[in-house]
This record gives sequence, structure tokens and C-alpha cells, in this order.
Amino acid sequence: MMNNDPNQYNQNNESFAAPEKKEEPAAKKPNVVIANIQLLIVLLFIIGGIFLSTKLHVKEERPRENAPTKPLLVSTSKVTPQTQEVTFNRTGTVEVNGQINIVPQVSGRIVYVNPVFNDGGVFKKGDVLFKIEQADFVNQVNVARAQVEHARTNLSLQEADSNAAIEEWKSLNPNRPAPDLVAREPQLEQARASLTSAKAQLGNAQLDLKRTKVSYEFGGRVISTSIELGQFVQAGQSYGMAYPENALEVSVPVEDRLLKYIDTDKGDEQGNKVSIHADYRGEKIQLEGVIDRIGSTLDTTTRFVDVIIQPNDDQWNILVPGVFVDVELKANAIENVWAMPNGALQGQDQIWIVKGDNTLQSYRPTIITKNDTKTFAIGNGQEARVVLGLLKGASDGMSVNVTETPTKNAEEVMGTAPPESNEGL
Repeated sequence: MMNNDPNQYNQNNESFAAPEKKEEPAAKKPNVVIANIQLLIVLLFIIGGIFLSTKLHVKEERPRENAPTKPLLVSTSKVTPQTQEVTFNRTGTVEVNGQINIVPQVSGRIVYVNPVFNDGGVFKKGDVLFKIEQADFVNQVNVARAQVEHARTNLSLQEADSNAAIEEWKSLNPNRPAPDLVAREPQLEQARASLTSAKAQLGNAQLDLKRTKVSYEFGGRVISTSIELGQFVQAGQSYGMAYPENALEVSVPVEDRLLKYIDTDKGDEQGNKVSIHADYRGEKIQLEGVIDRIGSTLDTTTRFVDVIIQPNDDQWNILVPGVFVDVELKANAIENVWAMPNGALQGQDQIWIVKGDNTLQSYRPTIITKNDTKTFAIGNGQEARVVLGLLKGASDGMSVNVTETPTKNAEEVMGTAPPESNEGL
């Protein structure tokens, strides 16, 4: 049924026409444009940042490349070649060369022990260390003496019989010599031999009696002993150990390359004297010694050889085996020696020399030895300025600014180095 109402128609028509207009796509176009603009701005910002960064980097780097290098400031010390008698400070060990066993030569009971005859005891030449009971040995001496007298009496009788027989022969045969049998020569020889044997037995008995008192023809120190009062000892058995005073020595390892500077001639009384220092029993010990000989073997690893030193006899008993000592070995006069502060060393054996144009030159002198403050080396034979202190990054030909340090004060500026060890340079 149709509706002829025009208003209703319009209303219906409008309700159907509204969907056909679709105004939403028209509203989206501005959003796309804005998005594209934002993206373009971001890209321009990134490109601009990269461009500015590049420009700034170039501006920063260029001044560095063109900036002039500032000379390094160094402190130097002047060294002058001189002829010097260098002293080598080394560490040695007190040792014993030749110890003896304490062995009685006769058997018997101990009736006396010297108070010094104990571990570590010091005895003098001729000191009786202990005595063995002498009664049996005195009896043996008396018996031997009686045998000597008997043999002497027998010889006298044989001589008397011989003389009587010779006289009787001469009376009967005045022009003929008496035969040996008539003169009783065999009996005389036998009697003489018996007397000689008896005297020898007496000598042995007296020697055994003397050996009951044990002493030595030298002074020494007792290492160990098991002798006790009342003990029975057997001849030929060891009852301790000792060493004579001249067996004490100091062994000092020294680099073989340094031996050419040291006078090792034992006959030279001036050239082979050394000073020995030790800290033992809380006391500072100082005594003199002489170089006796050079060891027979060379350590193939360290290239060290032992220098054997004997301390003076009048002070030998101050030290004992095993004590460490500091030894000063005096070298012969060495030419062209530089006495440099220890701070001049750049590592093991390298130094820097400042030439006349204030440029650096690397140099390796021949190091002889070092002490607490000085390094002694054979240089190039000329006066030189050596750099003090470790230089990092330095190279040959580098220009430097120099501040001169007086040689006498160089140790105070740079400090001191630790004492040199036996491990070599």
C-alpha cells in the first residue's frame, strides 16, 4: 500500500542517500600527508647530524695533526771515563774443607775428658782432649824395658865369650885371624838382633802409652763427639768429628767474566786480600782474608765459579760452617770506567745518552758491577750525559730538553737501587 505523503518520501530518501556520500576517505588524506612530512623531517635530521658530526670531527683532528711535538724533558748526569779499582760485593758461605774423624789408636777406659771436647768446642794445638787408662800400658813399657836389659846383658856375655875365644886362638895361631865360628860371630849377631827387637818393643810400648792422651798437632773445632767419662773405647773406631782451623774457608760464587779483573795469584800479598763481613749471633763481625784458589768447576747454567777465601788464622774461630757472609773483592785497576747512578739503567744494560744537539742515542755499555748507588761500566771512552729515570716511548734521534743533575747528588735525586745479588747482571 503506497504512501502518498511527500514528507515521508523525503525522509526515506534521505535515509537511503546518507550511506552513498562516504565522507571518511576525505578525512584520511591530511593524515597521510602529515606522516610523510614527519618522515622527511626525521631523515633530514639524521642526514644533518651525520654531516655535522663529520665536519666537527675534521675540525678536531686537523689541529692535532698540525700541532708541533713538544720536546721531552729529561734529567741527565755527566759521567767521565776514569781508571778505577772497582770493588765487587758478593755473598759467600763459610764451609769446611777437610774434616777428621776422632779415632783413638789404643783401647781402654776413658778416665779424663777435656771440658772443651764437646760439640762446638774449640781446642788449641797440643790440648789433651781425653785420656785412656794407662796402667796396662805402663806395665807393657816396664816389660819391654826388662826385655831390653835382658837382651843387652846377653849381648855383653856373647861379646865376652867372643873376646876370650879370640885371645885363645891368637895364642895358638899368632899369625892367623880367628874364624867366625871361633870368634862366635853368629852368637853376637843374634844377641845384637835380640837387643834391637827389644828396643823396638819398648818403643811401641812407650808410643802406646803416649797415645792414651789424645791430642792433635793443630788447633780446631769439635763438630760432634760421643766420648764420655768411664766409657770403654776400641782402637780404630770413630767417636766424633772435628776440623782443623786451616780447613775453614769461604766460598764465593763469582761470574766467570769478572775473574779477569780479580788478582787470584796467591803469592801476591797485596792483590788478593779481601774483607769479610757477617752478622752472626747478633753481632757484626768483620775480618780479613786472602784468596786461596779458584774452584775447579764452572756452573754451566749461571756461569758462576767459586772463589775460595781463607780467613786470617787469628780470627778463624769467629765463624762456623754454614754462616752467610758478605765479601768485598777488590779488582785490579780498570780503564775507561763510567761510575753512573743506578737510575741511568733502562732495564738490564741499556742507557740513553744525550748528544750535543740534545737528541737521544741508545747505548749499551759493558756492565762490570753495581752497588747500592752506583753502576760501574766500561763506556765509549768519552765524557757523556746519561739520562736518569726510565723513559717510556723514547727513540733514537728524539729531541729532548735537558736539566743537568750534578753527579754527586744524582743518587739523592733518583734514589738508590737494591744491592746487587749473585744472580749476575
